[in-house]
Amino acid sequence: MKPPKELVTSGFDTMGIVLAVWLCTLPFVGLLFTPILGISTTIVLAIVLLVIMLALCWGRCMMFIGRALLDSRHQHSVERVSSAFSAVMGQRQGKE
Repeated sequence: MKPPKELVTSGFDTMGIVLAVWLCTLPFVGLLFTPILGISTTIVLAIVLLVIMLALCWGRCMMFIGRALLDSRHQHSVERVSSAFSAVMGQRQGKE
């Protein structure tokens, strides 16, 4: 059974992957940095890692959104030019 399309978007999929990767890296960060830096600094480091990963995810999503907006604007302008061209050609054929 497929979920409704309204609930599943490309940004949501990417965000889920980023959160899963962050959760999987937490034991590594904890085991590696807690003996060296202490628990409070390791927690801050884990949160900073999450923010960096989410910023990369949001940047990637913004690129997709920008590209989609540009494509939709381009498509609308192509449709307007195409309909204007059809109207002009129809007028020319009517005169002949």
